[in-house]
Amino acid sequence: MADDHGPDRTSVAILDAALRVLVDFGVKRATVELVAKYAGVSHMTVYRRWPAKNELLLTAVMTEFERLFTDVYEEARQLESFEDKVVCGFTGILWCVSSHPLMARELATEPEFVLPFLTTAAGPSIDMSIAFGAKNMSRAAKADGLTIADPVALAEALVRIAHSLLLAPHSGPTLQSKAAVADYARRYILPIARSAAVPT
Repeated sequence: MADDHGPDRTSVAILDAALRVLVDFGVKRATVELVAKYAGVSHMTVYRRWPAKNELLLTAVMTEFERLFTDVYEEARQLESFEDKVVCGFTGILWCVSSHPLMARELATEPEFVLPFLTTAAGPSIDMSIAFGAKNMSRAAKADGLTIADPVALAEALVRIAHSLLLAPHSGPTLQSKAAVADYARRYILPIARSAAVPT
């Protein structure tokens, strides 16, 4: 439950608890009762806010990704050039998601449960990523005296590449370290972004 100013304190506690339950137990064994226990509330308090378990778990994951994305944006915002911001943003988000304890656990132990969130049910997370990327790349370009004619199209291209790398992480050394991701971003992602940004 949330008001115009965002989630209330109890909802935040429940979402934090849901994420911890997912990391500790996985999607298959996660229950509303466990979430309530971790949050220190009754299970009816959880049900009043999220009547369906899957809705609660998805909200918890999306909230965590939003937090990660915001942290990456704040890191990139400190850099000087548009190019460095693009590399930092792509690298940070791809590395944070691929190395997150929840992602690592689920892909290793319950791929049949997590893969739908990355494929057939990936729409909400992809839409969020595109909107976030478009807004922040536009800001980064403007700060460097550049304009991106279609920031949504650029963001979608980069998000689709990152999504593909997440789905097939063993096809090469790209995700073996954050430095490797950064090198990949500078070699292959930056030219795409650079071609879309023109002087204002």
